[in-house]
Amino acid sequence: RRLAKHTVLLHTGPVTSPTEARLIAALLESYPQARWHRWDPLARDGATKGLTEAFGAPVGMRFDLAKADVVLALESDFLTAGPGSVRYARDFAARRKVSHPEGAATTMNRLYVAESSPTATGTVADHRLRIRPSQIAGIVQALAAAVGVAGVAAPALDAATTKWVAAAARDLAAHRGAALVVAGETLPAAAHTLVAAINDALGASGGTLLYSAPFEADPVDNLTSLLALLNEMKAGKVDLLLLSGVNPVYDAPADLAVAAIFQASSALRIHHGLHDDETAAYCQWHVPATHYLESWGDARAYDGTVSLVQPLIEPLYGGKTTSEMIGALLGRPTDDAYTLLRETWEAQMGGETFDSAFRKLLHDGLLPASALPSSQPVLVAASVNAAAQALASAPAGGELELALRPDPSVLDGRFANNGWLQELPKPITKLTWENAILLSPGTAEKLGVAGNEIVELAAPDGRKLTGPVWLLPGQADGVATVHLGYGRTRAGKVANGIGFSAYAAQTSAGRYGLPSVTLATTGASAALATTQGHHSIDWMREESEQATERSVVRQATLAEVEKNPHFVHSEAHGELDLNT
Repeated sequence: RRLAKHTVLLHTGPVTSPTEARLIAALLESYPQARWHRWDPLARDGATKGLTEAFGAPVGMRFDLAKADVVLALESDFLTAGPGSVRYARDFAARRKVSHPEGAATTMNRLYVAESSPTATGTVADHRLRIRPSQIAGIVQALAAAVGVAGVAAPALDAATTKWVAAAARDLAAHRGAALVVAGETLPAAAHTLVAAINDALGASGGTLLYSAPFEADPVDNLTSLLALLNEMKAGKVDLLLLSGVNPVYDAPADLAVAAIFQASSALRIHHGLHDDETAAYCQWHVPATHYLESWGDARAYDGTVSLVQPLIEPLYGGKTTSEMIGALLGRPTDDAYTLLRETWEAQMGGETFDSAFRKLLHDGLLPASALPSSQPVLVAASVNAAAQALASAPAGGELELALRPDPSVLDGRFANNGWLQELPKPITKLTWENAILLSPGTAEKLGVAGNEIVELAAPDGRKLTGPVWLLPGQADGVATVHLGYGRTRAGKVANGIGFSAYAAQTSAGRYGLPSVTLATTGASAALATTQGHHSIDWMREESEQATERSVVRQATLAEVEKNPHFVHSEAHGELDLNT
């Protein structure tokens, strides 16, 4: 009752748990002055906003790669990252299988990838184009014009890009109904809107592309939500702020000055999380959270399928789940997560048979037929035209662009204190334990820098990043890529002081990079740990001291495989003369 008279803000990440969503709805209903804000540094804000504008309402989206003959990925590592990637990889690989009885006809899918930095998805592309992030606006427009999206004109592109886009567009158009274009999370909202129009023109909806209601509860633009929270705090309108599972002091754009706003606020700030992290340092209270492996809970998968989460062990540190924290605000401090979970499903599966039905649900792990039904939303023509105009006015890139990307191992930093993940070699660079500034060999030569040299990247507003250079074949020329998730100060003894924080260069207007930065050398260098250097597996020495050439990568076209299905075994090792 006392809380009902005060302004209470709940700050979480995106919620896909039916139980948490139910409790949050009850909280907002019980406390008229309560508000719910969200933040996730890797939230798909561009896709959420772009699809909302394309169809006039929020929609969920997933792919059916089992039906896709031709796929084009734009700055998207959809086979190894993001919701549904495991299923996507399985379906994609099944369509790529060419094992067959000798002489029998076969077909396989085809993948086009345009990206600035090499990804695992890009390594399996049939046709890969290295691009700068600033080029994506023109590529999306050109692709839309080529496949027949009304009202979109193709911009002027360089000859190589024009040729590549034209070939991809012809292939996509020739496979209408079995084609798909995937837009990456780093693309702006206008690009997602126009890609939705491209997929509509290709007849993807209902086939390779499925729309539905969002699987996230009440999806919002995370940056807008965080800005609203900070504005309320600056205005002194907040009495109680409960943060659960978020770390904005570390991972919010640097220009928002979250730490300073928290420090100046008179609100009671309670931090609920797994670690006493950077944000906890600016809160009066810290409540330890339970790890999901020691919790009761539920969640929706990328297609909406509901699964139940069961604890494998007793909580090690007496932690609380998010549902238990919200339950306490609702005046139910003694109700545990299991009680709250049962309450959710009893309301939906109630009756005399609930106990047996709930036990079966726990046994199976999944709620049958709970995937969200597909729908056929209608494109808003005006939004497509507005998106095309927005992309046409996108700023051009400078001599050197900065691309900020989630780390393949520690993601946005939430897993930084896991030593096993720090030790895990990153898929392309094979670096371990820290991040680096990735440059193509050609760009490094042009700028006069060498691998392992420590350099300084400076943005026009004066923000700087300092870190070692790593030369990466396959990287787009004129692009410096830096992975997020490092430079932690309160993550734990494993992560603290490892690498440098790329969030220092991040702004609310440039969360995934900057169109222009400058590079300066410092005269220093650093030793980077990697499990494998490029170009180092070209020969081996046998006991006889005879060098043997190794066909490490063996490739063939589909036509060559049909002619000789056993081509991989037919390549013999050749001998090398070590004296030449």
